[in-house]
Amino acid sequence: MLTKQDLTNALKTTEERLTTKIESSRKEFKIDIEASRKEFNEGIETAVVQISNAVIKALENTATKDDLKNFATKDDLKNLATKDDLRGVESRLDGVESRLDGVEKDLKIVKRGVEILQKTTPNQMEFNDHEKRISRLEKTSFPS
Repeated sequence: MLTKQDLTNALKTTEERLTTKIESSRKEFKIDIEASRKEFNEGIETAVVQISNAVIKALENTATKDDLKNFATKDDLKNLATKDDLRGVESRLDGVESRLDGVEKDLKIVKRGVEILQKTTPNQMEFNDHEKRISRLEKTSFPS
């Protein structure tokens, strides 16, 4: 049979075990809470950084009053070239192209003439020979 002392000892042992388990659970819970807080704080920091970066990017791409001064107005858009304007420019360019074609043909003719002159013009040695021949012809044709 159990004595009062046995029951007291059993209760003390049980109390010690429960106290140890409670302390252990408190420590684990405290560690879990601290880890959760740390994770939560890191999550908040990450979110703040991401939101800040998004705001910065949005502000970088936002036009300022100075930027808006350089934008086209309705009046500017009215003054832009229309299809009819472009057709007029195209027809003028066609005229310029046809005149250039004529200049190109004339230039080819001049170039052919220069080539012919280069081929038929005597060089210095041939020229010296002509002088001698002309002198001989003059002497025979016009005796003194």
